[in-house]
Amino acid sequence: MPAVDEATPWEAPIRPGDVLQLTSNATIVPPVGWGLQSGLRTTDRTRSGSPAAPIVLTRDGVLVQTTVGPWTGSAAELLRQVTAITTTTAQGQGFHVTSGTDTFTTRDGIPGVLEAFSAPRTEGVIAAVVIDGQGVQIQAAGPPEQAAGLSRDVARMLTSISRTAA
Repeated sequence: MPAVDEATPWEAPIRPGDVLQLTSNATIVPPVGWGLQSGLRTTDRTRSGSPAAPIVLTRDGVLVQTTVGPWTGSAAELLRQVTAITTTTAQGQGFHVTSGTDTFTTRDGIPGVLEAFSAPRTEGVIAAVVIDGQGVQIQAAGPPEQAAGLSRDVARMLTSISRTAA
């Protein structure tokens, strides 16, 4: 097994035109050059027929990951819950929100919210959108210098979220 593991690249670079399946009916477009650790391109087909998988992208020490699940509330309510859970699980280990809630709109007009955070040796953002009854959390985190340098990429990813045809 270790030989197979070492021979299999853990990262598949994002190329021009790559679109990732965020939910069964929504996509996200990461910038070229990011590494796809997990998730499905819209051109991928799985044996199980699963239309989507959690997305994990990396670049220069910054990690972007998505979590999707049923949600009946607003994006702001989802963000409040995520922030409360994250603060609780950090148990005083230095995680704290460093900005007020900010809003963004995806290219399809889907409203989203985000907050910046910091923790020891890490900074990032937590964003939330709700798409057709699915709550989507997107977290981007990394060392402060790298996170700041890739903040435009993360913003482009968030605004690239789009509904797909049913």
